[in-house]
Amino acid sequence: MGEPGLKMTYQEMVGKYVRKTNRQQWNEGAMENAIRAVHTGEMGWLKASKTFNRLFGITCNELRSLVYDWAEINQIPHRFNKTDKRAGWDWVRGFRSRHPEITFRKPENTSIARAMAFNKSNIAQFFKTHQEIVDKYKLGPEKIYNVDESGISTVQNPPKIFASTGKKQVGTIVGAERGIHVTVVCCTNPLGSYIPPAFIFPRKNWKVELLEGTPTGSVGFQQESCWMAGEIFQQWIKHFKKYSNPSKDSPSHNSWGVLDYEKQHGIILLCLPAHCSHRVQPLDVSFFSPLKTYLNQEITKKIRGNDGRAISQLQVAGIFRPAYEKAATMLPVALIIVVYGR
Repeated sequence: MGEPGLKMTYQEMVGKYVRKTNRQQWNEGAMENAIRAVHTGEMGWLKASKTFNRLFGITCNELRSLVYDWAEINQIPHRFNKTDKRAGWDWVRGFRSRHPEITFRKPENTSIARAMAFNKSNIAQFFKTHQEIVDKYKLGPEKIYNVDESGISTVQNPPKIFASTGKKQVGTIVGAERGIHVTVVCCTNPLGSYIPPAFIFPRKNWKVELLEGTPTGSVGFQQESCWMAGEIFQQWIKHFKKYSNPSKDSPSHNSWGVLDYEKQHGIILLCLPAHCSHRVQPLDVSFFSPLKTYLNQEITKKIRGNDGRAISQLQVAGIFRPAYEKAATMLPVALIIVVYGR
C-alpha cells in the first residue's frame, strides 16, 4: 500500500464526505429487522427480500466465494476447492435446483441517480400530489393522460434464428449498420383512448410525405436534435388539446411562462419524479417495449420484401402504423394500476 508517510499525507489531503440524507442506506440493523420480521411471521422471506432490496445482485463467482467463506467461518465440513476458495459448480447446480424461484439473469443497467431517486418518499409524494389534483378537480379516468417519448430506429434488432451447428458467425439482413433515429411521442388515458402520435424527424426541411401511412390524426415536426424541445412541446400541447377536450373550469395551478397556454385551456401538467420513469412511467414500462418488438417484426418483413434495400425516412410512418395498432391494445390495465396506485 506504499510507505506510511505517503499514506498519511493522502488521508490529510482528502476531504471528509458527510451524507446529507439517509436515503438508500443499508445497515446491520435493517437486516436484523428483516430477519426478525420473517421469524415472527410478519412477512415471508420473499416479501422481506423485496422490501429490503437495494439493487445489488451477486454474480455466480461471488456466490461461490461467499458459500466457501460461510462454510469456513462456521466450520462446516466441505469438499470445496481450497486453492480457489470457492464452492464448486456442482454445488451451484444443486443450489439452483433446490431454489427454482431464484433465476440467473443479466441485469439491466441502473444508474446511481436512478437508484437514489427511486425511493419510497419520492413516489409517495408523487401519488399524494396526484390524488390531491384528482380530488380537487374531480377528474375521471377519461381526463387523465400519460405522455412519453421514445426513439425508434430503422435498423432492427435481429431475433435468434436457426442455423447449422459448427458455424462461428450467422448473419441476417438489416437495413443498414446505422439507421435513422426518429422520436415518437405517444399519449393515452386509462380507458385506452389514444391521442394520435407525434413524430420528430432529424432534418431541417419538412416533407408532407413523411406522414403518409401514419395513424389518423398524427402530427410531425422536424429539428436537428430529434428530441422534444420547448418549442415543439408547445406545439404538441396544442395537438393534445385538439383531441383531449380539456375543461376550462379546471385551470392549472402552475404559472410559469411556458405553461401559459395550458393555464388558458385547463390543462394540468404533473411530472413524474426525476430519474423514476423506468419504474413508474406507464408508457415506458408497459407500452414501448412491445411496440419496438412489433416494429422490429415490421422492419424485418419490409426489408425482406424490399430486396434488402435500406429504409428511408419516408417509409418510417407506414412501418410504424401496424406495430402501433398492435401495441395499443395492450396498455390500459397496466396504466390503470399505475395511475391509481392499486
